[in-house]
Amino acid sequence: MFGFVGAVIGIATITGPLVGGLIIRNDLTGGSWRWIFLVNLPIGIAALIAATRLITESHAPMRTRLDIGGVVLATAGILLLVYPLVEGQVAGWPAWTFICMGISPVMLALFILYERSLHRRDSARAALAVPHQVVRVGVAISAVFIAAFPRSSSPSA
Repeated sequence: MFGFVGAVIGIATITGPLVGGLIIRNDLTGGSWRWIFLVNLPIGIAALIAATRLITESHAPMRTRLDIGGVVLATAGILLLVYPLVEGQVAGWPAWTFICMGISPVMLALFILYERSLHRRDSARAALAVPHQVVRVGVAISAVFIAAFPRSSSPSA
C-alpha cells in the first residue's frame, strides 16, 4: 500500500507543477490561472468511476462502536497545534499560541496511549489508530518525503 502511495506522490510531485505551468502558460480558455482548479474535476470523475468498479463492499466481522475518546483527544491535539499556527501571526504571537502549541504534543501522546490501551482491551470499540510498526515507518517516511520539498511563499494580500 505504501509503495503505491509513494509512487502516486512521486508522479504527482513531478506532473503537478508541469501540467499547472502548461495550463497557465497556454491559457487555452482565456480564464488565466483560474482554469487550473477545473483540472480536479475530470480526475475526480475518473476516480469515482474507477472506485465504483474496482472497490467492493466489505463488512466487519463484528459491529464496532465509535471511539469518542480517541476523536476528542485527536481533535484537541491537532486543534491545539494548527489553530495557533494559523492565527498566531495575525494576533502577534501572544502567549496563548505558545501554550497551546506546548500542550498539543501532550494531547497527541495521550491520544496514542489511549488508542494503544483501547486496542488491547476493547474489541467492541474500533480504535482510530491501530499501532502497527509498518504503518508507523510508512508515515514517518512519507512525512520526511513531503517535508523535503520546498514550498513557495504565496504573495501577501
